[in-house]
Amino acid sequence: MFIRVSSLASGVRKQTVNAVVLLAFLSSCTMAQFLNSMDETRIAYDYNPVPESKFGIVLVHMLPASKESWQPLIPSLTKAGYSTIAIDYRGRGRSTGHLEASQDYQDIALDVDAAITFLFANGITKVIVIGGSIGANHALLAIARDDRVVAAVLLSPGLNYRGVNIEETSKRITKPILIIASEDDAYSAESSRSLNASLSGRHEIISYKNAGHAEKMLTQPDINEKIVAFLNSVKR
Repeated sequence: MFIRVSSLASGVRKQTVNAVVLLAFLSSCTMAQFLNSMDETRIAYDYNPVPESKFGIVLVHMLPASKESWQPLIPSLTKAGYSTIAIDYRGRGRSTGHLEASQDYQDIALDVDAAITFLFANGITKVIVIGGSIGANHALLAIARDDRVVAAVLLSPGLNYRGVNIEETSKRITKPILIIASEDDAYSAESSRSLNASLSGRHEIISYKNAGHAEKMLTQPDINEKIVAFLNSVKR
């Protein structure tokens, strides 16, 4: 009796490939974590805590996107000592709810509030909100209404995205704000200049030429460093 070595090797290779495919499938099926907004919408989130950190960051994505759009930035924030929570707001990613009427987009504020409350329940005492596009608008609204929020970073804000209007609110803000926009994103670039002119507290604006919209700008080689530098200045 003898065994064909080529057949045996082929069988081993096939089993190895099947095992790799299974592991990839299982890794894509990790259990989502959820918060409940005030209106009981279930909000999926990724939490990256840093032991002993008292500063936490809420990450609010652009449209259309999900919490995964912040993956290019999160390692830099973690390394700098900031706990982060990235959310899929209502109607996006794994979260429940929908985005249809103007009120739905305004209700994203409830999802941001739930994330802020989560951070405080986990030992964070100062929160910064970073948002992209409509998420940037909600970051600015959060800093205006919530004393727990000490600063905000706005990537490609707009004076009015889908009924989320920040023009008047911006005039009342005195907390630190960093605005980042790209000139090839015309509406946001113009909105960012208007916001920068209306803010009365400490504020900075960074402008790129061809970096795209919101989280797409995270491909710029120096942007993480600039964001972290601003955050560190808030801590001092």
